[in-house]
Amino acid sequence: MRTNNFKGLYYLLAILSFCSCEKNDGLYNNLKDIDTEIGLYDFYLYDVTKNENIRITSSPDKIESSYSISPDSKKILYTNDSGICIMNINGSENNVIISKGSSPCFSRDGQKVIFIDENKLFSINIDGSNKSQIVNADFALWYPVLSKDGKKIACSSDRGLCIVSMDGQIDIISASNSADWYDWSSDSKELFYSRFISDNFAQIYKYNVIENKEYQLTNIKKYNYSPMCNLSTNDIIFSSSHADYGGDLVLMNTNELNINTILHKDNISSPFWSPSGNAVTFITENSNLAIVDKDGGNYRVINEIPGACMSPIWSPNGKFILYYRALLYN
Repeated sequence: MRTNNFKGLYYLLAILSFCSCEKNDGLYNNLKDIDTEIGLYDFYLYDVTKNENIRITSSPDKIESSYSISPDSKKILYTNDSGICIMNINGSENNVIISKGSSPCFSRDGQKVIFIDENKLFSINIDGSNKSQIVNADFALWYPVLSKDGKKIACSSDRGLCIVSMDGQIDIISASNSADWYDWSSDSKELFYSRFISDNFAQIYKYNVIENKEYQLTNIKKYNYSPMCNLSTNDIIFSSSHADYGGDLVLMNTNELNINTILHKDNISSPFWSPSGNAVTFITENSNLAIVDKDGGNYRVINEIPGACMSPIWSPNGKFILYYRALLYN
């Protein structure tokens, strides 16, 4: 979906046959103590209150990916070659839920997992029981994102962006060149996404599920992508960059369509709102993790380490930022 770190994460998924779901002791490891051998792929937590980065998995030459945090901020879902796994937020009690599946996400009550297996969308209890098919599409589905009310699922596909209802109805809402990053509004009535216009341009759109209508929100001659909704306001945050230079972190009020560039850096990617809606975490041009306040102030890089940090997500309780790190050559 992108020419940045998040796309790199999906590239890494192609080599999942080299990884396994091993139980670890869940011990916190400070980043300064990490062995910098080649081929280390692990999850990390940034503790917001302690200003501390914590490694919660330790799997040299192995990859964990496609992750989600439970609504109570106590569990993490992820995938590897053993299937869909679940562990505590600190990396302990690591178990396999089901041996086949991809792109897991939690239900709104945290008791079920929604996932994809080939062209089918399923739900299953977090203990591995009661697997149930939601829809069987005749085309490939990827990356389910559950609406805030838990009644609809947005999926990318080889036919375009689609919405699946829990009764199995599936509707294609946007063309096949839709980007693979999207987010629901807090009232679940609108879906925000980016769509490619040309090789160098992508614009932000929204789809109103009540009106069954698509609206273009931006007309900026840049690569605009990764829109994410603020759950407290009508604002979205997204990245906006040229193909060969520069990048902005852009704030938009979706009612008035006011646009405000809150930060300008090279190659900003993967913005993610804090639960309070007062700050944004993202990946910097050097593949480090950073945070900035909603008004653009208090910018700080919260780790500067070897390798590439990818796709940060904030825990619902606001205490942690979970991210994925691929340690490359020193």
